[in-house]
Amino acid sequence: MKTYARVDQGVVVEIVLPYATDEGVEVPIEERFTADFVAQMVDITGITPQPDQRWTYAKGVFAAPAVYQPTLADATVALKAAVQQWLDTTAQASGYDSLASCASYANSGVTQWAADAKAATAWRDAVWQACFAEWSAAQAATNPVIPTAAELIASLPQPATFGWTVHPAGG
Repeated sequence: MKTYARVDQGVVVEIVLPYATDEGVEVPIEERFTADFVAQMVDITGITPQPDQRWTYAKGVFAAPAVYQPTLADATVALKAAVQQWLDTTAQASGYDSLASCASYANSGVTQWAADAKAATAWRDAVWQACFAEWSAAQAATNPVIPTAAELIASLPQPATFGWTVHPAGG
């Protein structure tokens, strides 16, 4: 049974799998689709590796798409968002809306809230200082290694170091 790639403007846009009758007889591609549609098909039966969507096709040769490598600027935007989410999620575990919300309690008359604000602010400052140092070093590097969000967060100052403790909301 035959498998086809439908190619449009040099790019595989669809894989057309074999179709058989209830008796197991393959229905030819020409009987399943219009001539114009069939003209876009390339038989990929037996090709290894099997082409897939987004592969390119030129002069009888398939090529896998290039692996996307984010730029340092793109990665920095994504990593900043991940770090901010980590900061906010940590504060939310103690009932605050966000780390910014927690920090707003710096002058609170409630001892726990004021302590949380002090710890959160010190932690936040250390985290962002470490991030900016990391990004400056990456920009200066010839071939910077871009960490995953999990790798970056694991390397950053942790909240407990600054006296942050998770506690029930309302403190």
